[in-house]
Amino acid sequence: MKKIVLFGAGVYAKKYKSLLEFLEMEFDYFSDNDSGKYGTVLYGKKVIPPQELMEMDCSIIISCTHGVQIKQQLEEMGIADKLLDIRYIYDLFKKKISNIDISGCRSSNGMNIIVDMYEGIGWGGTEIWAATVAKGIRDKRRRVTLYGSTEQTRLEQEFETLIERFSNENTIEQMVKSMLEKMPFVLINNFAGCAYLAAVMLKMQYPDKVRIVDVIHNDNKSLFNAHMVFRDWTDCFFCVSDRIRQRIIYEYGIEKSRVLFKEQPIDVEKDYIRDFIEGKSPIRVGYAARLVKQQKRADLFPELINEFEKAGLNYQLEIAGEGECYSRIRDFVEEKKINSKVHLLGRIDKSQMSDFWKRQDIYINFSEYEGTSLSMLEAMSYSCVPVVTDVSGVSEFVTNNRNGYVCQVGDLTGIAEAIKQLDSNRDLLQDFGKASREEILKRCKKDEYFDYICEIVDGIANDKTVKL
Repeated sequence: MKKIVLFGAGVYAKKYKSLLEFLEMEFDYFSDNDSGKYGTVLYGKKVIPPQELMEMDCSIIISCTHGVQIKQQLEEMGIADKLLDIRYIYDLFKKKISNIDISGCRSSNGMNIIVDMYEGIGWGGTEIWAATVAKGIRDKRRRVTLYGSTEQTRLEQEFETLIERFSNENTIEQMVKSMLEKMPFVLINNFAGCAYLAAVMLKMQYPDKVRIVDVIHNDNKSLFNAHMVFRDWTDCFFCVSDRIRQRIIYEYGIEKSRVLFKEQPIDVEKDYIRDFIEGKSPIRVGYAARLVKQQKRADLFPELINEFEKAGLNYQLEIAGEGECYSRIRDFVEEKKINSKVHLLGRIDKSQMSDFWKRQDIYINFSEYEGTSLSMLEAMSYSCVPVVTDVSGVSEFVTNNRNGYVCQVGDLTGIAEAIKQLDSNRDLLQDFGKASREEILKRCKKDEYFDYICEIVDGIANDKTVKL
């Protein structure tokens, strides 16, 4: 019999492995273009070079986000005929669920809502968004279930009652059974993962009973590609920034009516009044995010702190977060003997973040890409002045020289110079801080946001176009 090979041994391999398990379809190898993976074992299967596929009697399933490039690669290798079309897998899926009776499903007037949080690796912005939206639309009297993992951190009780948790074994099978019980349903998808794949397969079989809202959370190209794989079965795309919306429309040719955006909501203390510091006091700079190199570029903290020192800043820097860069930053601070200026706080509980931002003057973020940073919005709501890189979500809330400073990605000198300018002009700091808070009060209203999400759900459930 032909060997089955999954081409792509990265983060998206897991969902294809789970799908094949559900279909009781054995596979033999992974293949990948990363030579560092050759000979390694992933999910019990060896990773082999693409060249070995030329001599192998096999069928290939693409299990990553680079489908177009890999198809071209297989054509150039002369083995494009070995590529297994996704519709073959769908046919197997259809046979698998054909004996399931769905006649007792609820009517479309009782549409269920599923919010996907399963693929989340921690308690980051996407997971917070998913849990907050699930609770928000539940409070609008909608039937909602939050899909999570058995390995994820347990949440507060108000969120935990919404969660249906799935293990890492036979995940697709678990989700298909759950979704069949909830049909008709709308999936609010946050990850290009198992829930998305399960819903797409069910939509192919039951197009009138499944609707998919695909949420794009940051402007990373590989994430865009992952979400575009099943674009033809997605009813609409919901973007967390207008920049992302524009990219989806113009780079991928998606119709404007299918690509929606609304500003992110946050909790705002309506009666909060900032007590601005005197000019002789150190300027207080706050950072709250994962301390990782990818996306966040936390590995640049030593270089940024050096820029602070060169600029002669009188500063206090508080860093809230954990990750692989934590020890490097800690060692640098100890080596430079600046423990009195730089304070690593580790991970701070969500309930303590308001106090964290209340004692900061400046919010900094030097990421390479983002969606819309919830930390930035929270900080601005407490009159912290954003000094940030020009990533997605910034232009909607920060106007250069009006309520903050926007620097090019990688411009650490520019960040330090912007903070120095605010340090030397405390009246400007106060004006920018007040303008930042006013921006959040005006645009980040939770109740309006949840109404809009419900409008999206109701609109696609009834085949109506949602207004932008």
